[in-house]
Amino acid sequence: MARFVIPQLIAGLSHRIGHDDAVRNARAELELADHRVDQADDLIRRVEARTQAHADHRPRHAA
Repeated sequence: MARFVIPQLIAGLSHRIGHDDAVRNARAELELADHRVDQADDLIRRVEARTQAHADHRPRHAA
């Protein structure tokens, strides 16, 4: 009986370990993507602030 159960048990554990690794990797990728989104948001805010600062200092031309 054990001769048949052990390979199935090992296969099940290998599948589970592979699944756990995939989930762990996906979570890590999600965290990295979330960090990149935060960095992009910060960059957008800095560019908008710089653009506004330059617009405030630009001389207005008479029409």
